Formats: sequence, C-alpha cells, structure tokens
Amino acid sequence: MVDKSKPKGKPLDVVTLLSLPDQLRKTALVILKLSRATATMVARDTGREKTIENKYLTQLVKMGFLKLEKQDHDVYFYV
Repeated sequence: MVDKSKPKGKPLDVVTLLSLPDQLRKTALVILKLSRATATMVARDTGREKTIENKYLTQLVKMGFLKLEKQDHDVYFYV
C-alpha cells in the first residue's frame, strides 16, 4: 500500500546525485536502475550487506529522494 499523504519527493537528477555522498549515490543509482527494489535486491547489486543498504535507503527516504511501500513482509523502495 502506497502512502499518498506524503508530498512529492525531490528529484534524483544528475546534480543531486553528484551532491550525495558516495555510499548514498551508489544506492540511489541502483534504485534508478531497478525502478523498485528491496534492500536485499539493492545489496545484491552493490555487493554490500542488506543492513547497510537498508540504512542508506532509509536515509534517502528521510531526505525525500525515495518513497517506500510495504507489501506483506517486504519493503520496496522507489523514486
């Protein structure tokens, strides 16, 4: 279920991506590539631990760059 009560997120354009710290940029680029993914899916692509990716994804959500959707036991992140 998507939370539609939140305002639109910030765009992840080239300038924004370049302004992010390397670790967040790497995570954001994977989400842009996959469109919608769990922390496990992102970790598989980045080669980092799922818990680390979950932390970075949550940071990107708090910063307004990503949104999340809970589906059963999974949490999906997307732009």
